[in-house]
Amino acid sequence: NTTYTSSNLPLNFNVSLNENGSVMYSLDRGVNNVSMRWTVNNVSLIGTLFNSTNGSLVDKVYSFDVYANDTTGNNNYTKFTSFTFENTNIDSCRTLDFADTVYTLTQSITTTGDCMTIGANNVTLNMNGYNLTGDNNSINDDGVIINGFNETTIRHGSIFGFGSGINSASSWNSTFYNLTIVARGNFGISTTIEGIIISGGGLYNITKNIITNSSNTGTNRNYDAISIANANNNTIYDNTIYNISSGRLTQGIYLSASENNSVIGNTIKVASGGGTSGAIAFSLSSVQSSIFKHNDVSEISSCSAQGVCPSLYLIGSSNNSFNNMTLNTNPDTGIQVSTGSNNQFSNSTINGTTYSAIEILDRDNNFTNMTIRTTSGYDISIAGNGTRLTDMPHMGNYTINTNGALVIIESSGKGE
Repeated sequence: NTTYTSSNLPLNFNVSLNENGSVMYSLDRGVNNVSMRWTVNNVSLIGTLFNSTNGSLVDKVYSFDVYANDTTGNNNYTKFTSFTFENTNIDSCRTLDFADTVYTLTQSITTTGDCMTIGANNVTLNMNGYNLTGDNNSINDDGVIINGFNETTIRHGSIFGFGSGINSASSWNSTFYNLTIVARGNFGISTTIEGIIISGGGLYNITKNIITNSSNTGTNRNYDAISIANANNNTIYDNTIYNISSGRLTQGIYLSASENNSVIGNTIKVASGGGTSGAIAFSLSSVQSSIFKHNDVSEISSCSAQGVCPSLYLIGSSNNSFNNMTLNTNPDTGIQVSTGSNNQFSNSTINGTTYSAIEILDRDNNFTNMTIRTTSGYDISIAGNGTRLTDMPHMGNYTINTNGALVIIESSGKGE
């Protein structure tokens, strides 16, 4: 049983006879029969070689039944073979369940529920520049669902108006590339809206996407542009996350219980966070041995008085490296390490924080060549022993609150 897809259309059906005769074929077990033409002139119904084409097939298993008759009408012959057709040109929401296949959108699609479901390994959804659009009012609606299938690629299109643009669970080796994901609308009370949410699995590649959620009207809702939990060895590269906001907690990139990630070249602008939670550009919870470099926080515009709004926030996260980052305008803190040790911060700039540029509440974290500008509060606030400050430019001009903690200040050329 051979499988054909839309890229094979039209299908060519060929029949050969040992002597002159006529041929008909059927794709519906004889309900409708099609006469085949002699291939020499594509006109005659008598010959030995016959051909017919068909470009109007739907998803199903077909039986190709052939009925042949010799010229004298003395002998009749019947043969059949089976084949499967999978329509890979997509114009409606459906399950994409044929492995090793590229499905391509042929138009934009609007729906009131979930849209695409991945149902096989190594499936590519080429959105071909088109949109998937939800109804902007249900947290339970997903643009694309992946559950337990691996090597999914979603690329080149936009996903609007779903509670989660992409919802992936227990999957490996998937790529989300060149997508625009937008959530605008009233998604209800006490909900979390996500651009991309990943739970379990790993080895994801999330590259060159644009994610935003401006103009939501629900109350007490959280928003995560990219949320990854219990998934390791992921690459998050060159994404733009802008004007994100919520009535409660707003997070640009949120990683939880994850390790060995590469987060490189991303830009985040947070419009606001509300309530007692706040707004965080990069939020890490129990993240280990990951690399963050060349990331920019262009702005956190506003933060409620009760909220916590660092550009970079670590809790329970250790042995990570952060370098060549720029953390700009922030009404709260640039870097806050709540709990976690042996993190390396280097060659980065913090501009325009209202409170501490760097706030360290745990021990044994290291800072090298960190530039701090225009901070209203303390430049550096430290409450954990063993914090090391190396080659900090303009060190003599910084205000440092050690809270009685042991702090090591050194120059690489001169020592401690």
